Amino acid sequence: PENEVYIDVVECINLLISKTGEIIKSEVMGTIAVKSLLSGWPECKFGMNDKLQISQNNVKKANSTGKGISIEDIRFHQCVKLSDFNKDRTITFIPPDGVFELMTYRVSENVIIPFKVFCNIIETPRPDNPSIPQGIDLDLSVKALFEKTLYAQDVVVKVQIPKNAANVK
Repeated sequence: PENEVYIDVVECINLLISKTGEIIKSEVMGTIAVKSLLSGWPECKFGMNDKLQISQNNVKKANSTGKGISIEDIRFHQCVKLSDFNKDRTITFIPPDGVFELMTYRVSENVIIPFKVFCNIIETPRPDNPSIPQGIDLDLSVKALFEKTLYAQDVVVKVQIPKNAANVK
């Protein structure tokens, strides 16, 4: 396979949710990964959807609601021409062969949550001391909040278990 390039946008969403379901903290960590199988040294170029404005180290993207999305901690691979990005927000690069991270970023404001997590916790009290739980059953379900025409792949939900837990099933 010659003259092919694959671009994957991978985003990890970290959430801290209260027991009432309110979002306390949310953050997206994003990576644009490229697999380049191009012959020669072609120049590749692509841009962002909306107009971007730079505010110190952050990039603000205005949308139709007037609320901006603050893109923070942007890091580019060394092959990216930073002068083009600073001038007109295009990402111009001559890709090295193979797989590399073209760009990484973080978003911590106006995060749109793609899933709703429903959790029911049932504590089984110890027979000798009912104020201390003997076991905890966790009933967890996830509902997608995006349109049916879209899909998610390799979704992982992690639940932190205390280190002093006797066992986990």
